[in-house]
Amino acid sequence: MNRSRYVPTLLAAAALVLAGCASSGGSGGGAGGGEDALRENEYTRTAELRLTQAELAGAPEHFREALEAAMSSIAEDPTNALGYYQAARAQIGLRDYVAADTLFDKAVELFPSYRDDIEIARESAWIAAFNAHIAPSDSVDVILAGRGDPTGLREVVAERLESAELIYGGKRPEALINLGATYVELGRPDDAIDAFAAALEVIRGPRVQAMLQTADSTRALAWLEREMVVTFNRAQLLTQAERYEEAAAEYAAYLESYPDDIMALSSRAAALSAAGMIEAAQVIYDELLAGEGLGIRDYYNVGVGLYQADDFANAAAAFGKVVAGSPQNREALYNQANSLILAEDYEACVPVAMQLLDLDGFNRENHTTLGLCLARAGNDQDAVEHLCRGNDPHDAVLAGCEIFELLAFSIGNGRLETAGGGGGTVIAEFTNTSLEPGTQVTIRVHFNGVDGATVGTTSLRVEAPAQGETTTFQADLASDEEVLGYYFQVIPPR
Repeated sequence: MNRSRYVPTLLAAAALVLAGCASSGGSGGGAGGGEDALRENEYTRTAELRLTQAELAGAPEHFREALEAAMSSIAEDPTNALGYYQAARAQIGLRDYVAADTLFDKAVELFPSYRDDIEIARESAWIAAFNAHIAPSDSVDVILAGRGDPTGLREVVAERLESAELIYGGKRPEALINLGATYVELGRPDDAIDAFAAALEVIRGPRVQAMLQTADSTRALAWLEREMVVTFNRAQLLTQAERYEEAAAEYAAYLESYPDDIMALSSRAAALSAAGMIEAAQVIYDELLAGEGLGIRDYYNVGVGLYQADDFANAAAAFGKVVAGSPQNREALYNQANSLILAEDYEACVPVAMQLLDLDGFNRENHTTLGLCLARAGNDQDAVEHLCRGNDPHDAVLAGCEIFELLAFSIGNGRLETAGGGGGTVIAEFTNTSLEPGTQVTIRVHFNGVDGATVGTTSLRVEAPAQGETTTFQADLASDEEVLGYYFQVIPPR
C-alpha cells in the first residue's frame, strides 16, 4: 500500500504595504498626573531637536546624536521619563528595537500618562519595520547577508518582521502572517506554526470585535478575511509535523466557517486517522465517499484514510474513483488492487490488476498481485505464469518456472516527489535479470495532472548493470502544472 498523500502547498499570504502613523513628539503627556516625572533640560532639548531633524531628513547621525543626548539626560536624572521616551525613539530610528522596547517600558513606568503616546509610537515603528521587509533586496543588510542570496534575503525579511513584533507585538496579524510564511521558506516549520497561532490569536481576539464597532471596521474585516488562509496553512504544517491531534483541531476551527470545503474535510479525516481516532475519521470518510464534487486528490486522500482505518472495501471504491478520473494513475491502481485483495474481493481485483500491469508491466510485484487475484478467483492456470514472473529469478527457477518467459529486467520501488509550483520527480530502481550488462533500455515516464491528463513526458535511457544488480534512475519534469500521478512506458532493447 502506497500511503503517500498529495499535500496541498501553503496558500499564499500577500504582503501588505501600510500607511504610517505619526508618533507624538515634544514632551508627550496624556491626561493624568505625574507631570513632575517630565523635566526638560539641556539634554532633552537637544535630543528633541535632533529627533525632529532625523525624522524630517531620515539621517542616522541625527538619531545617534539624539540618543547620546537622551542617555546623558538619563544619566544625570534617572527618574526623568522624558529622557527614556526620547532614547526609545532614537533607538527605533537606529533599528535597535530591543533597546527601544525596554526604554518605552521604563518611560511608562515613570510616567503612566505616556501610555497613549507610546502606543502610537510603537505602532508607527511596527509599520516602518513591516514595510521595510517587503523590498529589502537593495539594502546594505542583504548585501552583507550574502549579496542577494535567497536564504540571506529571507533571513533579513524574518529579522525585520521579528523587529515589528518586538516593538508592537500581538496587536496586529499582518507581520505574524508574513513571518509564518517566511519561516516556512527558511525551513523552520515549528516557528511558522507558532507565528500563525499568534496571528490567529489576534484575529480571533477581542480587539477585532471592538474594532468592528468603530471606524476601524474596514481593517478588522480585512484581518478576518485572512483567517481562512492562516488556519488552513497552520493545519497543513501541523500535519506535516505529525502533530495530528492539533491539526485535526485546527481543521475543525476552519470548517466552522467553511463546512463544505472538501479538501479540509478530507485533510481533517486523515489527521484524525493518523492520530488514532479511527471512528471519527470514518464518519467523515463515509460522508465524503457518498457525496459529490470531490477531485482526484480528494478521493486519493480519502482512500488512504479508509485504508488506514482498515475499511478496505471503501478504500478500494475511493481509489476506483481516482482511476475513473485518471485511468493511467499507477499508484491509485496499485492501491485499489491491494485494497481489493485485503477486502477479499478477488473477482473485482483481476481487471484492476490487469490494468495496472498494462501500465507497469515490468514490475515483478504487479505480476504477483495479478497472480494472487487470479488464483483466489479460481483461475489457477493463468495465475501460475504471473506468480512465476513475480518471483525473484532464482526462486522462480527453483519453482520450475523456466517454462515461462521470465522478465529480462524489472522496474520497482517507484515513488513520485512533488513540490509547490508544479512538476515532479519519479525515482525508481532498475534490476537486470538476463540482459547483457551495458544494454540500454529506453523508459518514458508520463506525468499525470489534476484532471488525469498527461502533463508531460520525460524519456531516458537506463544502462543495464551486471546481471542480478540494481541501479537507480530518476526522471524530472519541469512544469507549471501540478502532478498527481505517473506511469512507465518501456521500450525494450532489440
